[in-house]
Amino acid sequence: MTSRYLYTVVAALFLCGAILIIATHLKYGSCLADKRKDWLKYSVFVFVITSFLTISHLPPLFLTGLLALISLAALKELYEHLPHTSGGLKFLLAILPIIIAVCLGHLVVIQNGDGCGLFAFVILTVGISDGFSQLWGRLLGRKRMCPQISPAKTWGGFFGGVISALVGIFLLAPMFPPNISLSMILLLGLITALAAVAGDLTFSYIKRRLGIKDFSGTLPGHGGVLDRFDSLIMAAPVFFWIWRLLVK
Repeated sequence: MTSRYLYTVVAALFLCGAILIIATHLKYGSCLADKRKDWLKYSVFVFVITSFLTISHLPPLFLTGLLALISLAALKELYEHLPHTSGGLKFLLAILPIIIAVCLGHLVVIQNGDGCGLFAFVILTVGISDGFSQLWGRLLGRKRMCPQISPAKTWGGFFGGVISALVGIFLLAPMFPPNISLSMILLLGLITALAAVAGDLTFSYIKRRLGIKDFSGTLPGHGGVLDRFDSLIMAAPVFFWIWRLLVK
């Protein structure tokens, strides 16, 4: 797959996301403040995705540095809440930064061993699932998926995000070797998207236990660094091991 084709697909996905935001504003008659908040969140999301895709073409050292910064930011966010916890939750917060660093480290192995194509596949699958689930959830979602863990997540958003991810995966299929069937590619994408949802729910559960809405306010419209990358933390190792054990 050429870089031109990849970025054309990415641009088309960003355009679809923008259209859904506009549709949401028209449906609910959002005020100016809400519109600004939505577009700010959208801009940060675009910046994060394009930054990862750009850095995937650079030597692994750059990606390692970026993931190290994310891991350190996650450590800061978690340790700020450590004094207010006890028991099993305190132990979990203490060891979670190590788990996060190891999970994200799989991205370096993917980029270094299998090239930027598969790395881009993971980033975009998680990004599409995460981003479009929020958009479809606001536009169509009514029935809450698990209100005690993540009150904003709906079944409409869940299915909308997964289906959108599968559509994106179909468009991204050319980045795989020709000997990999389309059905296997879609299966890989589906598992990765579901792992992203599981990661989101896992960290949402931790936030509920801590009694907080976001881990911090570092990223405008998104909350903390962990709020933005919780899906990727679980999806990266799941994709890596499924690829290693079942495909490669």
